[in-house]
Amino acid sequence: MKRWIINIRDKKGIALVMAMIFILIGFGMIAAMVQLIKESIRMSGMEKRYTTAVGAAKGGAEIIVAGINTGNFSIGTINNKDCLQEKLNSDWREKNQNGWDHCSPDALDPNVKNTPDIRIDLGDYRIFIKIVDKNFGNTYSGEYLAIKGVVSGGSKLPSYPNLYRIEIISENTANPNDRAELTVLYAL
Repeated sequence: MKRWIINIRDKKGIALVMAMIFILIGFGMIAAMVQLIKESIRMSGMEKRYTTAVGAAKGGAEIIVAGINTGNFSIGTINNKDCLQEKLNSDWREKNQNGWDHCSPDALDPNVKNTPDIRIDLGDYRIFIKIVDKNFGNTYSGEYLAIKGVVSGGSKLPSYPNLYRIEIISENTANPNDRAELTVLYAL
């Protein structure tokens, strides 16, 4: 029977073994870099889509604020015109526990997508807008607030504006996962 004796002092083949180890480490590093690059590209695409959705939601906010200021809601589809006018002209706390008279019971539900006040299509995005709450203030206009501040000098009663809480959802019509939600507190 022959025995194989390994001579440790013999350095034949050690260069090949070391080269194979370095090649294996190099392939591991390349695979890790490829994975990081793929993840970076995926995250960049998600960020771009989210930024676009937020831009569409901000556009919806500008449209509803302009509509509140002018009373003109010519852009978009209004679900219930009487309900929207009541939301703009009355404080829901003054009404009964069910909220505004011309609105359905869902009018106080903050689920914007199911019961929006206004729906607007902007490019690839559909914007759902809902006025969820309104509180009457005791100032005359936003200009008075901007010039005089929150508390007027001669009055002991602090001034506060009309406040609208508006919920906005923008959603890509082709991919509903591309969406942004905003809550806007508008003082008039």
